[in-house]
Amino acid sequence: MQARIDTEELLRLDAEKEIRERFNLFRYVYPDQDNIDFSGNANRILYARSKYLKHIDFFKAGLAHRQRLFCAGNRVGKSFAGLYELTCHITGLYPSWWEGKRFHRPVTVWVGGFNLKMMKDSVMAGLVGMKGAFGTGMLPKDLFASDPTSAPGVPGAIESVNAKHASGGISTYSLSHMIQALQLLQVLQLILSCLMKSLHY
Repeated sequence: MQARIDTEELLRLDAEKEIRERFNLFRYVYPDQDNIDFSGNANRILYARSKYLKHIDFFKAGLAHRQRLFCAGNRVGKSFAGLYELTCHITGLYPSWWEGKRFHRPVTVWVGGFNLKMMKDSVMAGLVGMKGAFGTGMLPKDLFASDPTSAPGVPGAIESVNAKHASGGISTYSLSHMIQALQLLQVLQLILSCLMKSLHY
């Protein structure tokens, strides 16, 4: 006997699926084959990893090189790739295809940019999502170890995020503007740092 389909149950399951996908972008990017992005961007396709050979080469280069530069044209995914790699490192979760550097313990990450306003609208939104929608960025909602710390002077901006690492520890991800960043580099022992900057010629 065929089970009767309960419409309410199907709607509930569909809503649950949408929420899980919306708060788990990290687990869906660089797939084996093209997929539709269900994280609220219904018209966006997450293209297969094979279409991002420069990104994959950039990740691989991390194994042999302590410093790397991803210099490319506008809107080709430089920041996206950087946020993906940062998320791998702060969570200790790496895909099976990963050939780059791996951190098997929690990390302290610093990301610097031109100013906190620019960082809020780009890097912060890309990593954690905007205020009120934390978890919709690259860092999955279930991997936040605590609520993000607010940054002084820029409404809605965050200063740091603590993330659960696969080892059982806690990684720290901090954002700062360039002047503050130069001061921090003199006193902090960082495991990983990243400059997210637009170059204008």
